[in-house]
Amino acid sequence: EDRIELEPDQFGYVEVVDPGIGTVACHGVRYFRGSDKLNLVGPGTMEIPQKVVRRDASSADAKPLMITWQKTIDVDMASAGDPANLRKKAIRHALMTGDVSIKDSGFDMSAETLDLLLANNTEKSKNSQVLEHLLAMGTVRIKVARSGATLEDKPQGLNADRLEVLTEPTPVTNLPALSRMLATGEVQAWTYSNPNESEESKTNGKEKRPLRQTIYTPKLDVSLEPKEKTNGGAVTTGLAFGQNTGVKSLVADDGVKIEMEFEESQTVVATAKSLVTDPRTGKAVLKGDSGLGQPNGIPKPVTIRMGENNIIGAEVYLDQKARSFEIPGKGAFTLVEPSKVPGEKGMPVEITWSQKMTYDDRTKLARFLGHIETQTLDRPDQRDKMTCEEFLEAQIAEKATVAAAGGKRES
Repeated sequence: EDRIELEPDQFGYVEVVDPGIGTVACHGVRYFRGSDKLNLVGPGTMEIPQKVVRRDASSADAKPLMITWQKTIDVDMASAGDPANLRKKAIRHALMTGDVSIKDSGFDMSAETLDLLLANNTEKSKNSQVLEHLLAMGTVRIKVARSGATLEDKPQGLNADRLEVLTEPTPVTNLPALSRMLATGEVQAWTYSNPNESEESKTNGKEKRPLRQTIYTPKLDVSLEPKEKTNGGAVTTGLAFGQNTGVKSLVADDGVKIEMEFEESQTVVATAKSLVTDPRTGKAVLKGDSGLGQPNGIPKPVTIRMGENNIIGAEVYLDQKARSFEIPGKGAFTLVEPSKVPGEKGMPVEITWSQKMTYDDRTKLARFLGHIETQTLDRPDQRDKMTCEEFLEAQIAEKATVAAAGGKRES
């Protein structure tokens, strides 16, 4: 097979400049003309102009995409699909190995191995390439700048052992569009809210800090869709790998922990077996383990911790935008009633119910329905118990208060 091989100069490098790839500097280049294959020997760097990757006008002067690797890059070339230049080539497939890094001004990704499949985009006679498939393995790390912020200012991100991004052809152009992202291993994914876009911040004009939400799980399945330009569309995220892509839904399974920051409140931590969320509405469903299939057969409910307070239930409906949640069915809420004596430890109070519980973090008000029982814990000499059949409200504040209907108190 006809092969062209470039050996490094006296400084140990080979430099290649190609309009379809950019500028490459590495320790060796082998090009197999018959099969249009390219082998780049690392360590090396590849500098790709943004106009090659993206077609928007602003990308022409944007910071180039930088790719570094330590071992090799194997590239399969194919026709770029440019009718004005039929001999023009573009990358069809690239396999990168050895501490791979891809970075520009708003995106930073690293992995031990990165496998990319690209497709040509020839819409409006502007040749560029779009992602068709991505597989990253071995300590995958991603950071993406928030809108209006730099990569160093609270970026969104994801860590995983393995990451796969899938696409589906669009109906009109048949071009691949991002449709799904699968992350496995020790997955950690985090995003930041933009509280200054809320109606509350627009009304009072107060600047608020971005609030972080973090998910820990062994398996994360994200459904992607085109980003709407009007209100109510998909929520943009750095995890979507594209300016015009948003998250449609997010599913975490086989165990999940969520940490949520709330303004002027302690971080809320929720643990469950599974999570299904719609980032467009900010609503999520947490489910516990029913115990089926477990060696001991013991159910493990959803647990929510808010500082010293603790809530458990088989299922939880969470509304992050409204800062509220609901537990259908029975559950238990353990809250600490502050002591009237300075420096003395507060009194834990357990509230159980049979029908439903709702909690609003803005008002710090909890409501319980159906055969409610409350009792103090940890102090047998001061044990107090109350039951009611209908309704109970508890104000979670500096001093906890309780109001009940249809009940009786036992001391």
